[in-house]
Amino acid sequence: DAIRITNAAVSETQALFTADGAVELYHNNVKKLETTADGATINGVTVSTGNIQINNDTAKIRLGASQDLEIFHGGSQSEINSLTGGLAIKDTGGFMRIRSNELKIQSTANENYIECDANGAVQLFYDNSNKFETTNYGNHFNGNLRCDDGSYIQLGSGQDFQLSHNGTNSFITNSTGELQFQANDVRFYTSGASETHAKFIHNG
Repeated sequence: DAIRITNAAVSETQALFTADGAVELYHNNVKKLETTADGATINGVTVSTGNIQINNDTAKIRLGASQDLEIFHGGSQSEINSLTGGLAIKDTGGFMRIRSNELKIQSTANENYIECDANGAVQLFYDNSNKFETTNYGNHFNGNLRCDDGSYIQLGSGQDFQLSHNGTNSFITNSTGELQFQANDVRFYTSGASETHAKFIHNG
């Protein structure tokens, strides 16, 4: 029921062909490849000098004793699934870790960059210090909120209220007028008027 290929001393098996058409290939008397009813089993490292292709959109690469990690392409999208525990994508500078209700991007020294927690909360870090986070009431800043000259902070559904600075003067503007903070005075303007409506002057 079998054909065995051995060395001349019959001390090492090189190949074995058994019933049902199963094939076993050996190296140094250790089985390295075996065909099975499901396909083939490889024992050891597989090295390829070309592409390794799976030309089936339902086929998966499964890793681990329990096949906990899956890599596959479903025809329209690609997926990496960790069926138990978390999933980490690493390089020498840091890693992205996905676990239940949590996503983190960290350095290898466990310095946080981005953290996403339960309920969809997002935190952004600088020098491992939380600087921004989303909450149930909106956004929370831990530190200064800065805008470049000429940029606006706009409030309201129509952005009617604005805070700005042009490099020299500061402005508070809404639909009914404008308040300007200049070097030596504070000026009030009515909406649409070019002249000063009121002015507080500092004479030094």
